[in-house]
Amino acid sequence: MDNSPPNADADVARDKTLQYKFTHVFCPLQLPEGDDHSPHNDCALSEAVYASAQAFAEHLSASAKPQWQRIVRMLHNLNDTMALEALDEKVVAFRLQSMSVGGKRSV
Repeated sequence: MDNSPPNADADVARDKTLQYKFTHVFCPLQLPEGDDHSPHNDCALSEAVYASAQAFAEHLSASAKPQWQRIVRMLHNLNDTMALEALDEKVVAFRLQSMSVGGKRSV
């Protein structure tokens, strides 16, 4: 009989995702003994970086915000791309064609 709480599998998955984020943000690169790469982990890392960039913008001066928004837009585009199962040639072409000088994307 399994005595684990009903959400135990979800908790374990969240813990592994958190460990992945921590390792890939704060730890120096090393040759891995095992590959922890997965599309789910990469997407979670991308979402965390994007959310942090948005939160950081609240602490910037008005003069610094426009420059930071370029970075946030880039991370938004990356995050959208990471949500795809595989890169789609049409999506990549659209993203590249919609860029303009200064990193702005037309909508």
